Amino acid sequence: MTSQPRTVLGKTGLSITRLGYGISALRAADSSIRPDLTSDDAGRILNEVLDLGINYLDTAPVYGIAEQLVGRYISHRRNEYFLAGKVGFLAQGLPLYEPRNADGYAKDWTAKGVRDCVEWSLRAMATDHLDLVQLARAASVDELETTGALEELLALKEEGKVLHLGLTGTLTDLDDQLDRGFHETVQFPYSAFRLDFGPAIKQVKELGLGTIVRGSGTTRNRQLASSLPETTGTQEPGSTSELDSFLAAGLDDLLEGETKISFVLRYTLSNPSIDTTIVGTSNHDHLIENIEAAIRGPLDRDVYEEATRRLNQVR
Repeated sequence: MTSQPRTVLGKTGLSITRLGYGISALRAADSSIRPDLTSDDAGRILNEVLDLGINYLDTAPVYGIAEQLVGRYISHRRNEYFLAGKVGFLAQGLPLYEPRNADGYAKDWTAKGVRDCVEWSLRAMATDHLDLVQLARAASVDELETTGALEELLALKEEGKVLHLGLTGTLTDLDDQLDRGFHETVQFPYSAFRLDFGPAIKQVKELGLGTIVRGSGTTRNRQLASSLPETTGTQEPGSTSELDSFLAAGLDDLLEGETKISFVLRYTLSNPSIDTTIVGTSNHDHLIENIEAAIRGPLDRDVYEEATRRLNQVR
């Protein structure tokens, strides 16, 4: 199989694959979420990800057993991949699924909480450093400074436990975060179903920062891309409007024999401002399909521009 396309992740200098892998898909192993996915199954997927050339792994200490699976099954291959972790979660009792608030996992922006997240991930994944640590749904910079969280992150970087710092961004506080100048990457949600972060991604890229997106090949978007109107009942809550918008855009004549799933992933990779897109799966066939789509690379420019025009009309 042809090697995976790569790019340099902004100012970090890391040479990463344009298709990244999200280990959150493996949190179901040995749990009641998906009991048919065993730890050994997850280990095979992780090794296959590396065998097929993906070298960027998106992680977080709240992804259940997933980080421990990285440590168990591929830590001996540590020189083959970069680890992009996250901080900002309640660290006590990790891995955890509760308690949650309206935004997801309970937040902890104390200095101790930040260090606990990093130290947990290092132990779980049997490594001495994280290549990138992203502030997940970050507090304001003022709060980070007041609680000592920012100072602790910089201390972890000085210790060599963290090599680069980034942000999982929102539109509300992006400018304030970027003005402080310590972020080297920003991660956004983005796909053919969600174009609203497009201008912010371009802004970040023009600043020379690394741009990471999620959501272009998740289980939810795989369902969206492969569904027809009569099967919308199978969608996750809140997805029907996105599916309707995608169908209303009338993209079928642009597929030229390609599956909708592949088209959606290649659409994301066609955005010149995006460095890498995170796709997680625990399914071998889905992984192969994602790999093949990434190798085919961006859509033809005229197809990409026409798809964008139609998608923007139905937003």
